[in-house]
Parts: sequence; structure tokens; C-alpha cells
Amino acid sequence: MPLSRHAHDRRPIDHIRARVFIVSLPGMTCDRERVFITRCLRLARAAMAAGIPLTVAWNLVAGCVDRLTPRLRTEHERETFRAIMQRLRSELFQDYAIAPR
Repeated sequence: MPLSRHAHDRRPIDHIRARVFIVSLPGMTCDRERVFITRCLRLARAAMAAGIPLTVAWNLVAGCVDRLTPRLRTEHERETFRAIMQRLRSELFQDYAIAPR
């Protein structure tokens, strides 16, 4: 059974989502997780297209993570969020940092 174009486009995002969001955070629905991953993928693609190393682009995200982490209610939520962001960073670096130009 062929997939629709929209479902086909979401497949790589869902694979990343399954590997990154092992534990859920309060307020993070599946759709919000997909949107978040899509935005991070766009950041990685834009950085690569502009010739900016992914580490430099990710530093902007890391700054936002550092500012957002204290706002989470419990230590468990903070640790979960940090772990999710670390796994997402690893996925992006695996997919884009080693990609041939």
C-alpha cells in the first residue's frame, strides 16, 4: 500500500522521534515532538547549506536549552529534557555532520 506524500515526508522524522523521545515530557504531544524535530532538521540543513559547521549552529540551540531547563518543574523533567536534547544532537550530527558535500 503506497504512502501518501505527507506520510512519506514524515517517515524520517518519526524514525528520529522514536529514537530521541524515549521518555515523554509533560505537554509534549507527538505532533509537538514532530514539529520540534522538523525545526531542528531545518536548522541543520540551513547551516550545512550556508557552510556553517553544525557545532556552531547547535550552540544556539544549546543556549536555549540552558535557559529553558531551569523552568521545568522537577529534577526528573530537567534530566529528561537534557537527555532528549543530547540524543537529538547525536542524531543530527550522525545524519548531517558526516554527510558528503
